[in-house]
Amino acid sequence: MKIHKEFLETMLHRRSIPATPLRLRVLQCIFEYTEYFTAEQVARNLGRTEKVDSAHVSNILTQFNRSGLITRVEDEEVNMRRPGRKIKKYIWLHQYLRRISQRTSYVPIN
Repeated sequence: MKIHKEFLETMLHRRSIPATPLRLRVLQCIFEYTEYFTAEQVARNLGRTEKVDSAHVSNILTQFNRSGLITRVEDEEVNMRRPGRKIKKYIWLHQYLRRISQRTSYVPIN
């Protein structure tokens, strides 16, 4: 799905995040996800077009999380990683709120 660059820049500027080419590509890449995603998945998808490591993508996703653009959800630990280390998954904020409201049958008061 192709998204206009001006729309992505506006999303970042409204959250006081400077729009760099890499941030714009990361934002465009995560628009394609409808479920949870990890920094490794985003780095792998971006790796097809440019060389980027998952640590740099993780820093960008953390910045997006702090600004309220996405939400971080820690998942259960996996045997391949060190014991006690959790996987950081991200999801769009509106998807997270929808999932929480479905689980708890919460109806927001307007």
